[in-house]
Amino acid sequence: MSATPERPPRNPYRRVTQRSLDDDLIRGDEILDIPPRQSLVGDLLHQDSLAAIYGAPGAGKSLLALDIGLSVATRQPWQGREVIDGPVLYIAAEDPPGIAQRARAWRSRHGELGRSAWLKRAVHLLDPYAVTELCDLVARVAPALVVVDTLARCMSGADENSVKDMGAVVEALDRIRMVLGSCVLAVHHSGKDSARGMRGHTSLLAGLDTVIACTRTHTGITAVVDKQKNAADGQRLHFSLEPEGDSVVIVESVKGTDSAPAWRPTWYMEQVSKFLEGVDEANVNTIRKAKLGKSERVDEALTCLIAEGFVSISRVGNASQHRSLKPFRQSAEDAS
Repeated sequence: MSATPERPPRNPYRRVTQRSLDDDLIRGDEILDIPPRQSLVGDLLHQDSLAAIYGAPGAGKSLLALDIGLSVATRQPWQGREVIDGPVLYIAAEDPPGIAQRARAWRSRHGELGRSAWLKRAVHLLDPYAVTELCDLVARVAPALVVVDTLARCMSGADENSVKDMGAVVEALDRIRMVLGSCVLAVHHSGKDSARGMRGHTSLLAGLDTVIACTRTHTGITAVVDKQKNAADGQRLHFSLEPEGDSVVIVESVKGTDSAPAWRPTWYMEQVSKFLEGVDEANVNTIRKAKLGKSERVDEALTCLIAEGFVSISRVGNASQHRSLKPFRQSAEDAS
C-alpha cells in the first residue's frame, strides 16, 4: 500500500479571500476616497505597481533598470526626478558578472550602492514554491523596488506565447508586489518585430501598469513610455552613454541635443507625413506596407514625427494607431 503523499505547506502569500463582498462594498462618493498610487520615481514609476522595461539586445534596458534601482537604493534623484527612500532587491538572473561591471561603474560615478541587495540567480516564476521562497526574501529585505533582470531567464522552459504560462508569470509578479506593496520592474526583450512591442503573449502587456521601450541610437539610448495605466503615455527620454571605469553610465540628454542628421531622417519624415495625411489613421504595419522606404528608416521617421508633435499615437486595445496632426515638410520644418 503506497504512502499518502505529504500535503504541501501552506503558501502564506497566495490570495485568500477572508472578507465578504459586503466588507469591500462602497457607495457613491466613497470611491473618491481611494488614494492614487504614490510615486516611486517621479511620474515614471509608482509604488505598488507592475512595470517593465524592454528592448532588443544591446538596447540599454538593463543599464536603465540598474540606474533607476541604484538611484532608489541611494535616494539620489533619478535623472533629476525625485525618488522615495527604500531598499532595492535586484534579481540578476542573466549575466551577473556584466551587472557587477555596470554596478562598479555606477558606484565610481555616484559614490555608493546604498541599500541594494542582489540575488545572483534566477527564480522560476512558474514554480509556486520558488515564488513563495522569493516572497519570503522580499518580506525580509523589504524593498521599495524589485527588479527582475531578465524575465525570460526567470521563466526558462515556459512558452512565452502561451496565455496560460504568461498569465502565471503575471500572477507571480503580482504575488511579489502584494507582499509589501513594492514596485516590481521586469526587464524583458522585444520581439523579432520591435514595432510590435514586448516578446510573448499580450497578457503580459495587459497586466502591467507601466511599460517602457528602449532603443539604441548613435548618441545613446532613447526610452519611450509605451503604457502608463493611469496617466498619459508617450513620454520620451534621451540618454547618452558616458565611459566610467570598465563600463558606462547613462546621463539624460537635453531634448534635441541628439538630433544629428543621421538620426533625423527628414525625407522619410515628409513621406510618412504625406501618407498619414491621406488616411484617417494607420498602425505601424500599414505605414510600412505603403512602400515609403526602408522599414527601419520609416520607423525612425515615425518616432521623430510623434516626438515633435506632427503625429499623434493612441492605443486601441493592444494596438497603436497613428494620426496626422499637422503636415511636415523639409522646406518648412516649423510648419504649424
